[in-house]
Amino acid sequence: MCRLLFFVGFVMNFINADGQELPVLWETKNKYDKNSLEHLKALSSLAKYYSERKILDSAFYYYYQALPIAEQLKNDELLYSLYIGLGNTLKDKGDFDKALYYFNNAIEYYTQKKRHQHHYRLCK
Repeated sequence: MCRLLFFVGFVMNFINADGQELPVLWETKNKYDKNSLEHLKALSSLAKYYSERKILDSAFYYYYQALPIAEQLKNDELLYSLYIGLGNTLKDKGDFDKALYYFNNAIEYYTQKKRHQHHYRLCK
């Protein structure tokens, strides 16, 4: 049931009493264990949701909350995506030095990962 709510949350939004759009994920994210993949995906989806709507402080908050969970879970795909999301959000906010920091982390992470994968293929 939790997985169904998670995927429904990707596509469904509802209007709250103030008329602001809120994703269903915001309501359901607290149902997951804080260090679970589902919680990480919910945070990442919320960050992307707010980023696409240029609600940059909220986007940054959710990207930043998701980062240590992705590092702990060693979720390569989401970790790289979070670095890029943080960089884009900070760039859009005009904080170019911090944006560059996260873009550099994404590049470094990506290059190390590719180098490791290439070495792994050669050793097989």
